[in-house]
Parts: sequence; structure tokens; C-alpha cells
Amino acid sequence: MDNIQVTKKHGGSMDDTQLIPGIIVDKEPVHPGMPKRIEKAKIALLDVALEIKKTEIDAKIEITDPTQMNAFLDEEERMLRQMVDKIKKVGANVVFCQKGIDDLVQHFLAKENIYAGRRVKKGDMEKLSKATGATIISKINELDAADLGKADLVEVRKIQEEEMTFVTGCKNPKAMSILIRGGTDHVVAEIERSLDDAMSVVAVAIEDGRMLTGGGSTAVEVALRLREHQRGSDVDHLHRFGLRAPGHEEDSAHDEHHQQHRAHHVADRLAHARATAAGGLDVGRTHCSIMGHDGCVRVSGVDTLPL
Repeated sequence: MDNIQVTKKHGGSMDDTQLIPGIIVDKEPVHPGMPKRIEKAKIALLDVALEIKKTEIDAKIEITDPTQMNAFLDEEERMLRQMVDKIKKVGANVVFCQKGIDDLVQHFLAKENIYAGRRVKKGDMEKLSKATGATIISKINELDAADLGKADLVEVRKIQEEEMTFVTGCKNPKAMSILIRGGTDHVVAEIERSLDDAMSVVAVAIEDGRMLTGGGSTAVEVALRLREHQRGSDVDHLHRFGLRAPGHEEDSAHDEHHQQHRAHHVADRLAHARATAAGGLDVGRTHCSIMGHDGCVRVSGVDTLPL
């Protein structure tokens, strides 16, 4: 569940909801001159600011000559340029930074045709690492070509007037995204709730490793077995299972209005009994079929019958 990123954007139709085989980053390039589409991307994930590190103590610098000012600015530019040169040297053409990026670094990266996104959420950085295979680096000097992740395409797309970055075409991704769309925020929230329920059921199925056939087949099988057990059992014993003894006073005329309703289920129950315990009602084709063969199942851990 933690490896599935759910991104919500109202607008469009719920049919526009899609599974993205990669990660969506709710960021745009930090500089307008940066590319918005990079094929065969080599991705660097940085948990370090691409800025000049501030000193831990207050300090003053007295400049008595204009050349000293130029030397100070030149040194600052050289340090920032080194960061960009390091990124370029390892072959990265996409950078996601968890912290800030200096304006001058943005300019240099744009000149090198390198995409960069800043202040990316920690959770998104971890999912990017799982999807692309990149290593999150906390020191720029330690960045190496082996730390880069790979993706077939990194593309900026406009979703409901907002630009978002899609990282797709990852090889064997361990994290993926679901983009939820809907006409209103309420619709989007309902879709998210339904998806969360569905994913939780799948997670339980994987953990538990057991499933029951669907289409009402399990409930019908239990009911048929209980009816068989009903014959010859005393009243008190039957009440434990919510059953009534044949001819008992409670099973009298006031239940007649239920008989017609029960009759509708007879054909389905007979078909179920004649076929297999996995026989259930296919609502799409309105007849009984083998639920396991049709892929209609329920999770054992979620759908435990209360006996």
C-alpha cells in the first residue's frame, strides 16, 4: 500500500482515472528554460540544497576594495557551478531535489538542458527511488553514475491548469501511481475511498493467501449444508444456527409472504447443488456459473461468515 501513490485532481471525467506505471510529481521545472520532455532519463535524487550553505554563526566581511567584492562573488559562482558540473559529469539529465535550488544553479542547469524540480516531498522522493532505482544522495560530492535512476520518459503535463511531472517507463518499478479524476471534489473523494477499500482487500488477500468464490456461492453452500443439518435436529439446537424446525409454530402463516421470495432462489440453489460448491449467480448473464472460473472471488479474511 505504501508503494502506491494516489494523486487527486478534480476536473474531467471519472473515466480519466488511470494507473500510471511510474510516479507523478506535483512539481514543474524550476526554470522556464528547462526541457519539459526528456526521453531515456537518468535521474538524480538529492536530499541536499543546491545553494551556498549558510554559516552556523553570524559573521561579517569587510570589503575595502571593489576587486574583493568581485572575488567574493566569483567564488560563490564557482562553488555553485561546481555543483552543476558534478551533476552533468555523472550523466544526469533530470534532478529532483528535496530542498531548495539557487537561482544561479537553476540558470546553469537550464543551459545544460537539465530538468530540475525542487522541494519534492520526502514520500515522493522515496517512491521515485523505488520506481527508478535511484539512490537518494545527501552530499553532492558523493553523487555517482551508479546512483542514478532510469526512466524511458520524464514529461511535464498540464492537468486542470496545473503542471505536473510524470516519470514513466521505469524498468521493474517497485512503486506506481494512480491519478484520480472526477467532475467535483466530492466525486474524486468517493473514488479515492473506493480505491482504498479495493486495495486494502487485495492487500489482505496477499497476506492471508486464501479466497472464497463469489456470486453468493459460499453463502448458498453454507445454507444448503445447514438445511441438511436441520433435518432430525431438535429445536434448541436449530435456534443456535438461526433455523426453525419444520412444522414449528413460528414457521406458520405469517411467513407465507416470504414463500414467493424464497421460490425465486430455488432454481439457483438447485443449479448450485447440481454443479459445484463454487456455483454462484452471474448478475451480468443472469444465470449460475462457476465463480472461480469466471474470476469472481472474495477474500477469506474480509468475508468470514458469522456462524
